[in-house]
Amino acid sequence: MRNALPKEFFSGLGRSIFLIFVAASCGGLAGGAAGFYASSFDYGGTLDLEQRIRESLESRNASSTVSVIKVERPSLSTIVPSIFFKRGGSAVAGVYRAPANKVAGAVLEDTALLGQAVALTSDGWFVTPAETLEGLKSNEAILWYDRKAYPVEKGIMDNLDGVAFVKVNARDVPVFSFSRVQDLAIGAELWSEKRPSEYAPSVATDLNFNAAPNSRMTSETSARRIGMSGVALAGDMGAPVWNDEGQLVGVVESGVGEQLRLIPASLIASSLPSLLSDGQVRHAYLGVVTMDLASAKRLDVAEDEARYGALISDDKKINRVGVAKDSPAAKAGLKNGDVILRVERDILDGTTDLGEILSEYKPGSEVTLRILREKQDLDIKVSLGSIITSETLK
Repeated sequence: MRNALPKEFFSGLGRSIFLIFVAASCGGLAGGAAGFYASSFDYGGTLDLEQRIRESLESRNASSTVSVIKVERPSLSTIVPSIFFKRGGSAVAGVYRAPANKVAGAVLEDTALLGQAVALTSDGWFVTPAETLEGLKSNEAILWYDRKAYPVEKGIMDNLDGVAFVKVNARDVPVFSFSRVQDLAIGAELWSEKRPSEYAPSVATDLNFNAAPNSRMTSETSARRIGMSGVALAGDMGAPVWNDEGQLVGVVESGVGEQLRLIPASLIASSLPSLLSDGQVRHAYLGVVTMDLASAKRLDVAEDEARYGALISDDKKINRVGVAKDSPAAKAGLKNGDVILRVERDILDGTTDLGEILSEYKPGSEVTLRILREKQDLDIKVSLGSIITSETLK
């Protein structure tokens, strides 16, 4: 007796056979397509597939243009003002302590570098802060300028602004003009030349940088300094600082690790004429000791008291009287307690000090001082005397 198979069996078997047939057909078509695709690389039917692909890639590379993007550093001329590249050389010299053994072939060690100096005249007058040469005799210093060593022939210390002028036997030294402090503004771009022809950018941060705001000074000294961003490193003292027009703004006075501060070029310029004509520095003389009220930290100041100006008063620390005997100030009738508010048109409002203003006048000049005395403004005429503020470096 033949076994009867359920109807569902034959319907399931048929479906399976149909699916197998379809899969086989698709596989054959896929294989054929793959074979046709592979044969498309056969330009002669003799090369294997790997070789054909390699030749195809090489052919593509040969016909392609490869571009290389060049990465370049920005040119220094796009950062530093072009005026510095038009100069006829650097005016900066290194100041060194002379070697103890001055034999032929002796070298200047980096440890002997005391600071920098900047040229003021084409025949070899340079300037550097007095501290650079502190404790040295003139024959113990050497200027290294333009790859040559120059012994210091003469040194002049100026007590007005705290600089030293040194003379060496150099010729055709490039020199540049001075800027006026009055033309400088906070935030102005400055360029320090800490080594010859090496410029570093900075900005002015303070136009009256005074380390001792409550101190008293004679009218023949100036403590005003210019503050700028950055700190001084070893050998930076004396480095010139320029504005973006290439004019000398000042020279670095800071010690290592201190904020950069400058001796204003205007002070240096005021000392130069008498130095060149007489071999010593001579300035106008008033003969008072004052405290700058604009920068002083005073307590309990009354509303009607002066908040700026130069207060004439005794300096008990150094035993000096406010008005020197027989001085031009004494002859004009100035007294202790007077506040000098103005010299001619220059106002003592903290942006400058009395010594700096007076340094711009020649000895013998007559000036008008506006003073405050017992709450009253007075105008007093003074004939300025003459005083030597320099001493020769031995």
